[in-house]
Amino acid sequence: MAFDELHTCRPAGMGLASIPWTATDRYADANGFQGEQRDDLHHHIREMDGAYLRYQDGKKPAPSARSKK
Repeated sequence: MAFDELHTCRPAGMGLASIPWTATDRYADANGFQGEQRDDLHHHIREMDGAYLRYQDGKKPAPSARSKK
């Protein structure tokens, strides 16, 4: 649930970017996360986001032979 909500906080730009730390921190504040629970939220969101970005990067089409010239 948290990842799905935080996924919408990615900055818009040229490509897919990481979920900002500040967005996760605001989510923690809004949902009463404290101490170790807050640290765990940051850790798990960062890990899930990294996996998501690697997955998305792997879906990009390989450059064609023409684009290499």
